[in-house]
Amino acid sequence: TVIWPYAVDNFNKSMTGQFGGVGIHISKEKDGFRVTSLIPDSPALKAGLQADAMILAVDGESTRDMSAACAVQKISGPVGTSVALTIRYPDTDTDQLLTVTRSKIVLPVVEGSRQADTGNEGRWDYFLDEENHIGYLSLKNFTERTVPQVKAALEQMENAGLAGLILDIRGNGG
Repeated sequence: TVIWPYAVDNFNKSMTGQFGGVGIHISKEKDGFRVTSLIPDSPALKAGLQADAMILAVDGESTRDMSAACAVQKISGPVGTSVALTIRYPDTDTDQLLTVTRSKIVLPVVEGSRQADTGNEGRWDYFLDEENHIGYLSLKNFTERTVPQVKAALEQMENAGLAGLILDIRGNGG
């Protein structure tokens, strides 16, 4: 495979799971981008951004007609620089301006069924069915961090009485 110079940053991001950014996952919607989840210990989480917020503009530029690749490129950037996000939460009509300083983001390669409701830490809940102790692990990528993260998640679930496990490898190129 040939990696052209313009694609080197994206290639390195996918191989290492590390980049300069704010630490959010987004999905395209009619009015902009919805924050679907936040990466634990990320600048966005520390700045108070919450899942379900709509990103309406990035540095004053509307996201309404912006592609996902363009939005990711504008939100990501060199460590130590800032990005201004115009956001709106569901059931409100008020826009907020949130300035976030980018830092080194290390993507989790293992995710759970949903982000745990433990304050605003962005941690994962690994049980899909608490009552029957059915665990869920989504392996997003294989990196040097995969084995330690899987072990930690399995230990956490086993200590809580794991009875069964769903291992989701959809979208994992490895």
